[in-house]
Amino acid sequence: MVAHQHHMVATDPHSVREAGDPERTLPEWVEFIRKAREEPCHLLLFAFDPNSPAPTPEGGMIGGLHFSNGNRRKVAHHGHFGISVHADWRGLGVGSALISALLHWAAANPTIEKVCLGTLATNLGAKRLYERIGFVEESRALRFFRFEPGRYVDDIQMAMYVKPGIAPEGFRTFSGVK
Repeated sequence: MVAHQHHMVATDPHSVREAGDPERTLPEWVEFIRKAREEPCHLLLFAFDPNSPAPTPEGGMIGGLHFSNGNRRKVAHHGHFGISVHADWRGLGVGSALISALLHWAAANPTIEKVCLGTLATNLGAKRLYERIGFVEESRALRFFRFEPGRYVDDIQMAMYVKPGIAPEGFRTFSGVK
């Protein structure tokens, strides 16, 4: 996971994380995974290269997704996810597969009604993927990310409902389509 995180910083111009940002230690990763496993509305998924001999320096990890919901009753019905895909595997369906697994899990989860995400406005490939899956833009935080003095990028907030009869007009409800 640490090697994958380093790879993402080095290869993804849309990553929010930068070299030099604080990193999780091994005990922090263990705690993060434990919490994700124990919390009924948290999901942690990893994708691995099926042809990679194990173990490898990166462990064959080609992608990951983390979802967590709000920790208060009034916001527990929705949550946000973050996703990463190794550069060699981008555009090959790994991200779609991870998001599909998330949406199926969320649709079956008795608490989760809505799945949310944020993406940089400059990440056009990710935005196209999310729209193709059925996510709809809800809002923008203008100039949310600062890349350097005078260079800012908006944060686009998108969502999809996973329970029938809840989505407002203009939003699609996840139908379980693979």
